[in-house]
Amino acid sequence: MITFPRFFVNEMLFLPKVLVGSLIILTILLFQQEAKAQNSSVYIPSLNTKVTSFRFFEGPYTSLPRGQRVYENLFDKSKTRYIFWELALEHTTPPSQRLNFTIVEIWYGPDNKLVTTQNFNGSIEPGWSGSYFYHGYGWKEPGKWSTGIYRVDLYIDGMRVANGSFGVYEPTPPKKVIEKGKQTRILGEADKVEDYKKEADLYLEKGDVENYKLTLNRLANAYSARGAYLYSSGDFKGALEDLNEALTINPKLPNTYLVRGYTRYELGDVNGAIQDYSQVILMEPDNAVAYRYRGIARLANKDSSGFDDLEIAAILYKKEGDEEGYQRVREIIKKLRG
Repeated sequence: MITFPRFFVNEMLFLPKVLVGSLIILTILLFQQEAKAQNSSVYIPSLNTKVTSFRFFEGPYTSLPRGQRVYENLFDKSKTRYIFWELALEHTTPPSQRLNFTIVEIWYGPDNKLVTTQNFNGSIEPGWSGSYFYHGYGWKEPGKWSTGIYRVDLYIDGMRVANGSFGVYEPTPPKKVIEKGKQTRILGEADKVEDYKKEADLYLEKGDVENYKLTLNRLANAYSARGAYLYSSGDFKGALEDLNEALTINPKLPNTYLVRGYTRYELGDVNGAIQDYSQVILMEPDNAVAYRYRGIARLANKDSSGFDDLEIAAILYKKEGDEEGYQRVREIIKKLRG
């Protein structure tokens, strides 16, 4: 077991807020990268077009002009009225005539319960090289959304062309744990590991490959969410098991590598933590958090290249406009350089 200098152990208390906040926030962050990768690669043959983004924003019933939209995946219940999806399309070959189509949108709420199904009629005009479409659901007055994780699937001509998740949370999120005898049940996506495992087995037996793959992705996200929750609860061994399962199913989840890096560090596996942070950087070269904690881990290993990582982290925090992160890294560098 490696004994860490007190400074490095204390630094781990300054982990991103995602690990100590609402499980809803955590789960959404774990979903974002995977959803982005899936949506940006979808080609729609009937329209000869490609999906470039699928995002959410909040607004009044009349929506907002594109320049005023704030895209996010987390919404404060007390301020949220309508939540809109926005679908961006790229037309490699602009159409020579108007193309009319219908988007079928299916909204799922907490526990995957159906919220609503709506049809949206759209059109692509001749000569357009790109287009945006949006539609929403909600109430004129804020405060009526139930808290939890929601999912929206879009279909055109029977083909699912986009899907994404967002969370609605209380201004002060309640603790997401229920004590039941000696069992602790985690609410939300992290509580669905066993359900998704059974669901995946059923799809596999039926030979339904598409739904089997989709369910495996959800299973990976559920393992990730539960692993991160266990990490924040101090159960590092349990967290590592779940995070390993998640990455075995889907090795393209940078946030999961990040949390596993924290977990390995706490368990004394500094080299393993460095490997995970390096994997995040490989997938997301501008990830300031990964550079920050790889720098800390390298310095714990008496590797002076950790200072280079911290300097890069400071630059990236500054670029992002994260003054708190920037100042914190400068403070670390100052303390360690003496």
